[in-house]
Amino acid sequence: CQWDAAQVQNPTGFRSDKSWDPDCGPNAHSFNQSKSIFQHPDTKKFVGELVQRNTDGEAIARGSKFKINDYTGPHNDSLDYRVLTFLWYLCKDWNPEWGGALVYGSALPEKAYVHASYNTMALFSVGLYSSHLVTTISPHSAGNQRMAIGGWYTSSIESITAKTIDDPLEDLYATRVQRRNITAFGAEYLKSLPIGAIKNKDRRQKIFDIVQLVQAENERPKGDPTMITL
Repeated sequence: CQWDAAQVQNPTGFRSDKSWDPDCGPNAHSFNQSKSIFQHPDTKKFVGELVQRNTDGEAIARGSKFKINDYTGPHNDSLDYRVLTFLWYLCKDWNPEWGGALVYGSALPEKAYVHASYNTMALFSVGLYSSHLVTTISPHSAGNQRMAIGGWYTSSIESITAKTIDDPLEDLYATRVQRRNITAFGAEYLKSLPIGAIKNKDRRQKIFDIVQLVQAENERPKGDPTMITL
């Protein structure tokens, strides 16, 4: 790898040029066509089935442009209604030695690196454990830019708030895997439910315990400098 020691960046930092706005200018028509594909109901259904998540909300797409020394520090994308992150690489003839790799923290080491490759797409389910970063762009990239269209699929607020204490919450969130699929907003909504109104004492306690587990498993330790939310 053709990197110098001087290129080592603060791992908790964030440095990239987000000024590339494909929604205007000469590429606007192509970008809007691409965005319409991401937002199409069939696409949302397809990607939702891939990750077994509810993607009935908005599909958000935006352009990103990484130049020399740009990078992102560790973050998990877990914000509001997000359930799935996508990243469509548009950088032709990109050399992996130039950096710009997506590094997924929860993957096995041999599968953690996803190098930017033209016209390929990276997808992953969003949650507390979806920590990832983008490695620094090397000066050896000689002015080439890691360009991509990325964004998120979301669950609608209606589908999240449709759950009540009359639903079988003890079955819906019984396992750690099920609880990991709750959106950031969903975790807060679950905490707001009137659990005290459940008449059956045993069930009330069980739901209370589940809500506590959800909060514990979805809360980042205070003062943790290794994770930011973008």
